[in-house]
Amino acid sequence: IRHNILSAAVKHTNDSKIIDTLVETYKTTSSAELKQDICIALTTTRDSKVIEMIFELMKDTETIRTQDVFRWFAHMMRNKYSRDYAWLWLRNNWGWIEEVFGDDKSYDDYPRFASGTLSTPKQFEEFKEFFIPLRSNSALTRAVDIGINEIRDRIDAIKRDKQSVREALLNL
Repeated sequence: IRHNILSAAVKHTNDSKIIDTLVETYKTTSSAELKQDICIALTTTRDSKVIEMIFELMKDTETIRTQDVFRWFAHMMRNKYSRDYAWLWLRNNWGWIEEVFGDDKSYDDYPRFASGTLSTPKQFEEFKEFFIPLRSNSALTRAVDIGINEIRDRIDAIKRDKQSVREALLNL
């Protein structure tokens, strides 16, 4: 419930003091639950400046521990207002991700999760263009292959069902 209240404050205000207070609280609290609530709240933002700030903080280990970066990334990919930025950030910062998480069991989570939120033909082409060359890394092969199939299937389903969904919504 707490993260719902915090999320509402983040979504429906342009008050930078709220954002600053949440970031400072995140840095200083020892409560894992509060950190998670703040992460969820901040990643619901619709503000491009806050989105950019979050991605800067994700590489700042003084603020966000490396083991928590993926949670922030996943939430930003789920947010329709930050998804494009998150997808671009992933590709632009892949070297850093590889350096920090390359030997980690969560390394393949990045392409796996990104593919779970991408749904346009353009994003599909970008995913293939970026990740197919990385398939040679055995830690990524399966995630890339599954991601390609998942995005393709999602695009096909949208094409196939788009009209019937529209009609059903109009008849509500």
